Order: sequence, then structure tokens, then C-alpha cells
Amino acid sequence: MRRYRSLGLVALALVAAACGPRVRRLSLSDQRLPVEARRWLADAEDEVSIAAAERDQAQDSLRQAHDFEQYVSRDVNPRWPSSASASGARERLGQLVRERIRLAQIELDVAERRVALARARLVQTRAETAVRHDLASYELDPLNRAVAGAQRALGRTVEQAEAQRARTDEVTGAFWTAYAGYVRSGGRNDVLWGWQQ
Repeated sequence: MRRYRSLGLVALALVAAACGPRVRRLSLSDQRLPVEARRWLADAEDEVSIAAAERDQAQDSLRQAHDFEQYVSRDVNPRWPSSASASGARERLGQLVRERIRLAQIELDVAERRVALARARLVQTRAETAVRHDLASYELDPLNRAVAGAQRALGRTVEQAEAQRARTDEVTGAFWTAYAGYVRSGGRNDVLWGWQQ
């Protein structure tokens, strides 16, 4: 499901790029551009690199969430005794694992949308710079609409991430409450000690 969503986002970006106006890349060493314009372009290119690095971190966080899921399934769940307090803590831990994965997936969506926005802004910046310095002529309205659309899409996804973060915090608290009850009832306090990120 997650792979198909990522492929869908990539396909959407490719279709949008194909439908939009073609904007030539401007060289940062182009002597026709003043220093301020070259800095502006460099900043826009840096934003794409930063967003891509953040996306890589989000992908790593999702992998870690899946690794934790495997650890819980393989190493933690078999160690729970068959008691009511252990069963409650185990159930809460399973819920926590699922919410953490959901949060990591949404945070990866946020990171992908930040990359899309940074790329749209870079194209917009190149076109505006070329127009401003009489290097080319571009219709800026479609580029401005693409940036505005990318901003809206990012805003919606950030809202989803904030809601999921609150949900994950709530589930985390419920797990630790259940786990404390399990330990108070004589359960082992080292159930999660084997986990290393």
C-alpha cells in the first residue's frame, strides 16, 4: 500500500512536470546574472537538497518503525506471561507499534510533499530570474499555481501528521500506564530491554 502511494506521488509529479511549461536550468556561474540572482537560485537549489535529505531521514524512520514491529513480534511478544495485566500491556504495545508506523508513513508523505514544493519553487525561481533579467520568456501564472497547489497539499499532510502525532502520544501514554500496572502486579520489567535503534 505504502509503495503504491509513493509511486502515485511520483507519477503525479511527473505528469505535472510534463504538463507545465519547460523552464531551462540557469547556471550559477552565468555572468549575465547579478550576484543576488545567483544567490537566490542557489538558495532554491539548496532547499531541494535539504528537502531530499529530510525525505531520506523520514524513510529511515519508517524502516526503524518496521524494525521495531519485527522486534516486538519476534522477541517481545513470546516473553509475555499469560496474565490479564500482561495481556493488557501486550495489546497496548501492539497498538503503539501500529500508530508509530502510521505516523512514520505520514511523516514520509510530508517529506515527499516538501520535496515537491521545493522543486516547484526552484522551477518558479528559475523562470522568474530568467524573465527578470531578459534571458527567456515564461508564463509565470502556471508556475505560481503549481507552487500554491504544492503548498496546500503540504499543509493538509502536515495537519494529518500533527493529528497522528497526538494520537501516537496518547497511545504511548496508555501503553506505559498498562506496562506499569503489569510490573506492579509482579511482571518482568525488562521486556523491552533488547531493543536497540
